[in-house]
Amino acid sequence: MKKLWYKGALHTHSFASDGTGFPEEVALAHRRKGYDFVAITDHNVMNCDRHLWLPVLTPAQGPFQGGLPYVGGCSYEEAVSRYRKNCPGEVDLKHNASYEYVRVKTLAEVARGFDEPGRFLVLAGEEISHWFDDPRGGRRQLHLGAVNLAKPLLLPNRRSIAATLRADRIAAEKQFASRREPGLFIFNHPHGYWYDLEPQLLIDEPEVRHFELVNSNVDGVGGEESVAEKLPRDNEMFWDMVNAFRADRGQELLFAAAADDAHRYAPGEIDRRVGAGMAWVMVRVRGRFTRRSLIDAMNRGDYYPTCGPLWESIDFDPATGRLAVRVKAEKGVKYRIRFVVSRRGFDRDFTVREMVHPHRPLFRSVALPGEGIGVTAAEFDGVAAAEYRLRSDDLYVRAVAVSDRPARCRSNRHPVWESAWTQPFLRG
Repeated sequence: MKKLWYKGALHTHSFASDGTGFPEEVALAHRRKGYDFVAITDHNVMNCDRHLWLPVLTPAQGPFQGGLPYVGGCSYEEAVSRYRKNCPGEVDLKHNASYEYVRVKTLAEVARGFDEPGRFLVLAGEEISHWFDDPRGGRRQLHLGAVNLAKPLLLPNRRSIAATLRADRIAAEKQFASRREPGLFIFNHPHGYWYDLEPQLLIDEPEVRHFELVNSNVDGVGGEESVAEKLPRDNEMFWDMVNAFRADRGQELLFAAAADDAHRYAPGEIDRRVGAGMAWVMVRVRGRFTRRSLIDAMNRGDYYPTCGPLWESIDFDPATGRLAVRVKAEKGVKYRIRFVVSRRGFDRDFTVREMVHPHRPLFRSVALPGEGIGVTAAEFDGVAAAEYRLRSDDLYVRAVAVSDRPARCRSNRHPVWESAWTQPFLRG
């Protein structure tokens, strides 16, 4: 039977930026965990240089030289030893009088080595990362994923966060168009490290179609099996605040993704926060599984984010507004399914809450939704299937399946329980 749903990672890092694995190890780690595709998205670099050589340092030779990333005490000597074990015969080394050097393969080389037509794909990408000084303390960060690139974008800061977001989106879309290849542009971890970004950015930039609802790295700041202080706005609320305005204006809705933001691939680390396997996307590809069919499906919204449960079926009838979902139930696991809508006539005036960071001199003005945004319209406990029909005053509907199994990565913004979401649906 032909496969229909494909599991993927859209946000990963390697030694080309601040990850702890070589690009081949990123691909290998995800393939071993049952992924069907992985995008390698290093910060402000997409390695196209066949001559990127890193010094192989011992712990006694630290700290690392040349601005190379500090990788949690893992020396390159240890990393190269693991690399040789994982990828025998693939490691390129050279020496001079003082150091041994190892070459970081280009993403094109990695794709050629790991692509299996119809079964596994490596996608080249970049996490475009910006930092902005905030007059009220600290920095705000803007991180954007661009997937299926041919070369890095290397984009500077503009006069504002909003102008930078717009310029980055246009630059990515121009590259996709010039290659006549589809690509993804993703608004990564919107809350950043402490309310860095506000929903108004995406209300004002409706051409941005994808964002990270779940990020097990940045959203997992509370640490595995811990929950940090409860914050007044989570990522689902951010999503509904954007989509209420978009639906009301007849604009394209914002789709949600999930990612590990994987950095660490060594045994003992890969199964923990910033490893792999805590949050991912499932993409429905009809026909051959290729880069084009995969990305076309995502740009249609034919995918969903999850940090555990899988949907067995998602059926929406645009004529009647009926959304019917069924979870692929696991033995011994109970589920709660809720349907979330925003209503016509919602309160367009956000409530602003002034926030002071509990441990640092940071101040933020945080927008909270008004009445009618992100309303739980129906909820069903202890079921694996449920349905909801749009009311005349509903702008859109989406479903969430929440299991009774704790999420492996816990924090104030990461779900407490393993969950899966559908994309939002509009009446036709």
